[in-house]
Amino acid sequence: MNNENNTKLTIPEFGELSLHDILVFYDMPLVFVSKDIFNTFYLFQETIQNENQTEWLVIKITQKRYWELKYNTISLQEAFKRIEHGKYYLVSDYSNSEPTITSYDYLPEGKITDYNCFVGEKDNWKSIYTD
Repeated sequence: MNNENNTKLTIPEFGELSLHDILVFYDMPLVFVSKDIFNTFYLFQETIQNENQTEWLVIKITQKRYWELKYNTISLQEAFKRIEHGKYYLVSDYSNSEPTITSYDYLPEGKITDYNCFVGEKDNWKSIYTD
């Protein structure tokens, strides 16, 4: 995945995405929203991070859903379970190759936390990612 200046991502299936907002940050962005050239919003949540691979669960969201997340009207878990647009995507970025994208018609098991987190609960996010 091409990441130029940490503000643009190029994912072949989505095109060039611009970083719109970082919703959860703990040493690095864990949950963020990007937009494409058509103003389509994409919600990313990190699911794997190690020296060989980074993986994100990605869904398309509406601007309304983005605001609901940002202002803690809806939890992250609820946003992923009540998908608005079609498919789930797992984007895997390996340190020595191009990213791979796998699409699903269902939420891949084990890819979101069982805890119903809101993006504003920073202390809870820290415990999830350090346990």
